[in-house]
This record gives sequence, structure tokens and C-alpha cells, in this order.
Amino acid sequence: MNPMSNSLRHIRFAVVALALACLISCRSSSQQYAPIVSQAISWDKATQYIGKDVTVTGSVVGITYAVHSRGSPTFINLGLNYPDPARLTVVIWGEDRDKFKPNPEKTYQGKNLYVRGVVGEYKGSPQIVVKLPEQIEAK
Repeated sequence: MNPMSNSLRHIRFAVVALALACLISCRSSSQQYAPIVSQAISWDKATQYIGKDVTVTGSVVGITYAVHSRGSPTFINLGLNYPDPARLTVVIWGEDRDKFKPNPEKTYQGKNLYVRGVVGEYKGSPQIVVKLPEQIEAK
């Protein structure tokens, strides 16, 4: 066997290994955001999970698309509506909004949601920023 064919075999092996690694990585990254419905916590308990990746559930009580605000956010309030500080707000930034088809106002209004993500806090209210529709399941 000549050295050239041996090198080609190594290159083919490396390409196949890289493709397999990419496939596994892409598949696991899309699954990491799927809401875990069986382990969902109620929206009103979200403040107890600041900094943690959880699935939160609650009824949509208001949605606002702040198209003229910086970042063009969409705010989805669960449990209580703005300005009540005890609400949980799900935030979709304008740069990610096109991923949510049809728009969030039509998709989620009046629904019970399961939202997967890291609970943060903004001005004393818990919030979850979502980047992918896979992070939200509507019932």
C-alpha cells in the first residue's frame, strides 16, 4: 500500500468523525431547549430558581410587542400582567422574533405555556429570555 492511499484513508476517517460529531452536537443542542413538562414549576415559584435552567408553566395574561423600543422585544406575561412585579415575563428579542412563526401574539395569546430557560431577573421581576421556539410549548 502506498503512503498516499494511507493518508487519504486518514483524511476520510477524520472527515467522517467530524461530520458525526457535528450531527450529534446539532441534535443535542436542539433537544436541550425542549420544555420538560413533567418537571415544570409554576410561574409564581420562578423567583426561587433565579440563575437555574428550568421549565416554568403558566397562563398567558398579556403580550406586548414593543417594536419601537430598543431591541424590539416581545414580552409575554404569565400569571399576572405588567406592571405587577410578581409576574413572570418571557422575553423574545427582535433579532429572534422571526424564528417564531406565526408571530407570538397569535401563537401564544390565551394559552398555557411551558417555557424552558434560565430564570433571570429584571427590576425585581423574574424573566426568561427565549431564543428558539423549541423553548416554548403551548397547550
